[in-house]
Amino acid sequence: MSPGDMLRIQTLDRYGVPSDDADFAGYLEGAPAPTSPYREPFFEELRAGVAAKMRWRNLHVIRQPLSDYLRYAFEWVYTYSCEAGQEIRILDLDEQPTAAVLQRTGDFWVVEHQHVALVRYDDQRRHQGEVAVEDTSATGYVAAGELAWHLGVPFADWWAAHPQYRRAGQAA
Repeated sequence: MSPGDMLRIQTLDRYGVPSDDADFAGYLEGAPAPTSPYREPFFEELRAGVAAKMRWRNLHVIRQPLSDYLRYAFEWVYTYSCEAGQEIRILDLDEQPTAAVLQRTGDFWVVEHQHVALVRYDDQRRHQGEVAVEDTSATGYVAAGELAWHLGVPFADWWAAHPQYRRAGQAA
């Protein structure tokens, strides 16, 4: 267990994030790289946190084929997040079908291996906030999150093994 541990579990194949709109459109239109500067403060926060021994972990539960949104997120968000120090893993249910129950938990955060917050979205998959889980129920989410983490494959390995999802001419 490490101090400053944040684990995010993601289960959706797309998210309604207004700040992604321009980059997502650019990705679909073949732009060579993201242009939105809004992510840089997040990357700076990641780098500073990692330097202070904080762990930022993200596990994304997926099914293939990837949606256009996930292709964009993997190529233009996750690759940069990993470079900034975030640990990202992919739990591919096509490769680990017995883990499908984990997708039904929905998105959630585990903070410091004990506090849990469920993430809520509207019908357009726009973020609507978090709901804290009572301590008595949090244990199950903590265990599910850690199990998912251990079943997941490091993002760089998964991405390198699935070149079909990269746009033509994009390096692994």
